[in-house]
Amino acid sequence: MCQGDAPGAGRPRFGAVHWQRQRQAITRGLCQLCGKSLTASTKVSLAPQLLSCEPMLHRRCAAEAIPLCPHLQKFDWSAPDGIKQVLAYTTALMTFAHYPEDEVAALLGDDTGIDPSRIIGHAQIKITRWKSRSVEWLMAE
Repeated sequence: MCQGDAPGAGRPRFGAVHWQRQRQAITRGLCQLCGKSLTASTKVSLAPQLLSCEPMLHRRCAAEAIPLCPHLQKFDWSAPDGIKQVLAYTTALMTFAHYPEDEVAALLGDDTGIDPSRIIGHAQIKITRWKSRSVEWLMAE
């Protein structure tokens, strides 16, 4: 899965994942919104799952994202575990080997000769320790 990369050029495509930036954010520990390091920062996950493809955010960036992102506006942020302060996590790169064979064939075509197990599809984060937080906590910074 390859996409062109031109940060700052064009218009945002809300809801459309840029896979290269997604992988970089997770594997390098970068904020999904601002792209800066999450090291020594309060890390926040807005993903409903503990195993997710959604990169983490700085607390301030998460507070800015909720009212601006059409996708995030659909969620009830008062629900338990809706907003997570991430205390510990691990990351993993997923390959097409983790996908059903028919989906891989549909993406690659039948006669490419490409080994699907050698292609990275996306990165995932697994949250192992967290605190559930309120919208008030998020916006208080």
